[in-house]
Amino acid sequence: MLQTKLGISVGLMAALTYLLCFFSNYTTIIILIGYIFLCEENKWLKKTAFKAFTITVCFSLLFVFTGIFPQILNFFNILNIGFSLSKIGQLHIFINGVLSAAKAILFILLAFFAVNQKTIPIPPIDDFVDKHIE
Repeated sequence: MLQTKLGISVGLMAALTYLLCFFSNYTTIIILIGYIFLCEENKWLKKTAFKAFTITVCFSLLFVFTGIFPQILNFFNILNIGFSLSKIGQLHIFINGVLSAAKAILFILLAFFAVNQKTIPIPPIDDFVDKHIE
């Protein structure tokens, strides 16, 4: 089993990266991924770290876009166009709940797969990672 310079397996480091991306903030994620890119030599680990970061950014963007949607509809409501804000608010809460659950399930599954140095294919993200990490 391949080891990192810290003495833990590459799979465990990848699993920790996925879990940190799920539970933590961008500062700690960037510190860990920076360490992986600067100090570790394993190509699979670097790709996995970049994939974890890319998925984190994608979910953040989805949450931002779902947060903007009610604000846009609120603007139209000010203009008396007639949207029901309570229904929009309920829809927004539902969508955020679904996104949060999907994020949790995805990151936990990816962490379990990573322990064995495997992954779950996500074609658009995998293509992006392959394009930028050689």
